[in-house]
Amino acid sequence: LSPPQPPSSPQSEKRASGTATRHAEMLTNQLSETDTGMSTSASQDKVPTHPLADAAPQVDGPGSDGERSLLSLDTEALLHILTFLPLSSIAAASACCRELRHIANDPVLWQALRVSFWSMPEHQLVSDAKADFVRRCQQYISMAKERRFQVSDDSETGPYVNASRHTAGSGVLLQTVEYTGGGGDSLGHSTVGCVCLSAPAVNWPGGGVQVQYFEICVRSAGEQGFIAIGWCRDSYPRRNRQPGWEAHTYGYHGDDGRAYRDSGFGKPFGPTFTTGQVVGTGLVFPRVNKGEKHARIFYTLDGELVGWAFPRVPAAQLLRPAIGLHSAGERVDAVLGGDAASLLDASPELKPKPFVFDIGAFIRSLENPAAATQQAESPENGKNCMGLPEIEADEREDEEDSVPEALQLIWLRIQAEDDESEATLDELRRFAQHGTGARLHPSWGVETVQQLAPDMLRHLCTLILQHMVHPGLQ
Repeated sequence: LSPPQPPSSPQSEKRASGTATRHAEMLTNQLSETDTGMSTSASQDKVPTHPLADAAPQVDGPGSDGERSLLSLDTEALLHILTFLPLSSIAAASACCRELRHIANDPVLWQALRVSFWSMPEHQLVSDAKADFVRRCQQYISMAKERRFQVSDDSETGPYVNASRHTAGSGVLLQTVEYTGGGGDSLGHSTVGCVCLSAPAVNWPGGGVQVQYFEICVRSAGEQGFIAIGWCRDSYPRRNRQPGWEAHTYGYHGDDGRAYRDSGFGKPFGPTFTTGQVVGTGLVFPRVNKGEKHARIFYTLDGELVGWAFPRVPAAQLLRPAIGLHSAGERVDAVLGGDAASLLDASPELKPKPFVFDIGAFIRSLENPAAATQQAESPENGKNCMGLPEIEADEREDEEDSVPEALQLIWLRIQAEDDESEATLDELRRFAQHGTGARLHPSWGVETVQQLAPDMLRHLCTLILQHMVHPGLQ
């Protein structure tokens, strides 16, 4: 269906081809313009050579020399063709002639692209589908281009981390973060290299759920593998502590696979991770119109969902992506999103995928009522199982005395006196060692936690837990 080809001019060739940079300018300028039509000059009325025309087969039919023109197709057929093209080709096709420009501005095209490209609900209609699509493209680019991890310049014990500038690679923008402390620094509790974003993260532009997500690729686990990925508030990195160790912070730690929140003792959560693995985390904001009250945090490992670590997150709008490193030689590459060139090459069949984890497909699954029900039935439902007053998530923005989930799980194990399985006793011993250190006071009759009988071990854990929840208790 190739149209008759007029003699090409330098002006038309320049308009129909170009590098990704020129296409980027065309996308931001041309696709955001209103449909004002094209000039009636002879040069603009000509149809330049374009892959859209070259790829079409020739058939017999009415027209010059037994050929049919591409433009002889009806509008629905042309719209259908455009829905399969990369964004750069749509922009270039709209520059060929006024007919293609008119079709490239059709609201039906951009509504279809919103659904197929960004996974927006089909029933959700907007007044200007094209402007909404371009806005989401700009949002995609700003995820990484306008955000970077920064080192605190007023840390309490000095910076133990270095963060590089953005570098491009395989369609994404990378930022390398590495630990700068020595071998002995990993023994201190305030010698962590912690960084967070310079500004709040940008939501993923697709789907009907607000989700912020980022990943790190572990280039080197260093001496100990004390690497954490999570969320914190902007003032936290100056304390040189791991994400999850203190209030309003959340972290998944690579050395033990535990999830930490508001406490130096984490709960069992997922696998450990080390050199060569990719770890991600997402913050899902509640849909008020669906009756949801709490934000949630999930984690991924090597492109697979690990699980929901924290299903009740207060004041989520104050959180920022965070990375913690705590032993010599640790180095990670952080990925916040893709670059403009990869977006221009994307199409509905090859959607933008800057992450190892398919965040677009995951967001679509969140819109499934069955998935929402399954998440609500998570064993960690935020209920206070210690009999202490629980502060609702939307009321505790500035509260730091709510009981962390990890401590609630310890309390459950203490109460299960008939459970003397190795898994339960090992978890209680781990908690007791966290609270007492390597050796016990002579009054316990034994030297180490490992030597305690189950009933005495539970008693010790109860005392430690009471002291952690109510520090005034002796």
